[in-house]
Amino acid sequence: MKNDRAVSENTHHMARVADYSREENISMGNIARATKLDSEAMRTIATMTMLYLPPTFVAVSFRASSLPSHTRDTNGSLPL
Repeated sequence: MKNDRAVSENTHHMARVADYSREENISMGNIARATKLDSEAMRTIATMTMLYLPPTFVAVSFRASSLPSHTRDTNGSLPL
């Protein structure tokens, strides 16, 4: 009788543990799907950066070298 009660309680608690594990597995699956979407977005951002950053740097470098250098006049102000 006492052994049957212990087995019954153990079965009940093991069923609860199984339910909690199932819920946790579902949550982990949701997290994995969200992580995959985030990873795809980061890959897109990195690709766009690799495509546009070098030409932007080159364009700015050429533009900076073609700007006239302004020197201050005798009273210390920049000419207009």
